[in-house]
Amino acid sequence: MEFRSARDNQPVDVGKVEVRAEMAMPGMPMVNDAQVEATDTPGRYAVRYNLSMSGTWTLNIKFDTDKSSRISLRVS
Repeated sequence: MEFRSARDNQPVDVGKVEVRAEMAMPGMPMVNDAQVEATDTPGRYAVRYNLSMSGTWTLNIKFDTDKSSRISLRVS
């Protein structure tokens, strides 16, 4: 995963990054925390996770900057 500045498109170190994958299932929601490691390149992070089944997952990404931010992505 890579974070870049909207101003100049340069990589930005956002500090600690957390990724949680969630699948909404009636009566049995699936949750999976990813392993996130910073790489040698500022703003670039290696993310590993094991999704236990196929389907549509929502990735919740939390990261620190001068204020904490959070984004969600849907993947199928």
